[in-house]
Amino acid sequence: MIERQDEAHLAFAAREGRVLYSFNVADYCRLQAQGQSHAGLILAQQTLPGRRTNSACEIAMHYVYVLRSETDKRLYIGCTHDLRERLSLHQAGKVESTKRRLPVTLIYYEACLDQRDAFKREKYLKTTYGHRYLKNRLRHYCTG
Repeated sequence: MIERQDEAHLAFAAREGRVLYSFNVADYCRLQAQGQSHAGLILAQQTLPGRRTNSACEIAMHYVYVLRSETDKRLYIGCTHDLRERLSLHQAGKVESTKRRLPVTLIYYEACLDQRDAFKREKYLKTTYGHRYLKNRLRHYCTG
């Protein structure tokens, strides 16, 4: 079952083995065109607990997200289980960390199956190495 989450992210649950894979669409398409394996693109791979599901939508996901302030051009990195709700709270000015930096734009997110993995990833992205990763990953967005 393939589910497109947005232009830059693709996730699907493989029926055999109950495994969730997460890919960057551009990288996946590039490797497919070159006839190479997509194994190196897997951002998250984890066996799903319990019963088989018919859709990736039925899986409780935890999101690590990056917002960019249009006011000061700085990044905000956060973690949530409901990305849409959290974004609406940010846009409404109900989050203390971003209310003076509005408007903010979602520029990147990652989905994790486990909350602990999401919090570890958030913590990493807040480090110098994590900022370097984001800068490299989003170099075309950040440079225009």
